[in-house]
Amino acid sequence: MLRCTGSQDLMEVRTEYLATVYRERPDLPIASTVTDAARYLQMLICDVPTIDLTAGFAHRVLKIYGKAPMYIPAEYFVRT
Repeated sequence: MLRCTGSQDLMEVRTEYLATVYRERPDLPIASTVTDAARYLQMLICDVPTIDLTAGFAHRVLKIYGKAPMYIPAEYFVRT
């Protein structure tokens, strides 16, 4: 979500999201300077002013991911 560069749509959504986050919370560190993306995301989720923004961002990201084909190795297919 915060590091992927494989989708132009995702990068545009992320840029828009982070610009809004930094307007709301200019005291937060810039995402690209943080080495642990999971911790940064955790911080955004735990922050009241950014939680709604982060939830909206996650929803948009999942819609982008949902449009892309997913490779699932044969050993993970559920057989009925």
